[in-house]
Amino acid sequence: LRSSMSFRLTRRPSLRPRANRLKLAQKALKDAAELTAIGEDEMALKVYQVAIQVAGSEIARINFKIRKSQVHREATRQSIQQKLCEDLSKVGVTIGKIRTKMALIYERLGDYDHAIACCREAAEIYKHQPDASGAKKGGAPAELLYLIQLMFKRLETAQKALAGRDNLLRQIEVLRRDLESTKDISQKMALYKTVERLAGLILKIELGALGSAHPQVADTLQM
Repeated sequence: LRSSMSFRLTRRPSLRPRANRLKLAQKALKDAAELTAIGEDEMALKVYQVAIQVAGSEIARINFKIRKSQVHREATRQSIQQKLCEDLSKVGVTIGKIRTKMALIYERLGDYDHAIACCREAAEIYKHQPDASGAKKGGAPAELLYLIQLMFKRLETAQKALAGRDNLLRQIEVLRRDLESTKDISQKMALYKTVERLAGLILKIELGALGSAHPQVADTLQM
């Protein structure tokens, strides 16, 4: 399965004018989800990046057609531009979904800066989509925007909590150096107890911010 997925990644998508780049981006989205399901997060991120590039080229193509439509009469121009704007919205939603999936992967990897950046981009995209009925321009699909906002808050909370964890980890590193240089048994025991106490605080932070299934929690348990 992994070799077939790797083959998909190495095949460059066709960007001929007639190629349906939106479908190519959506297929890459599906392929990346399959990779994530088998634990290939790093490979999935590469596929998502390919999907973003393909979708971006489709946006450039649609914008070019919108500019080109200016030569037509008003009624024809409006009809062409309405269809192109609908296509543009579909591509935008696809990019929003890709960024959301990428944010979830970055969250699992503990890369909160990239996860939050992906959330911000997805939220900005959703804010400029028509609403569910398509009647109001500049609205947003409520469910997509709501979910990304929840994720954004969770990521910010976790990022702040883990900043406190990093400070505790630095304290532990100092204490471990002291343990190596200290020969007095009573002092060593006191340092061990302090390390255990700080490790307990770190575990509490990680359980609250990451959850018990996160691999970082397992590493802390072995500290």
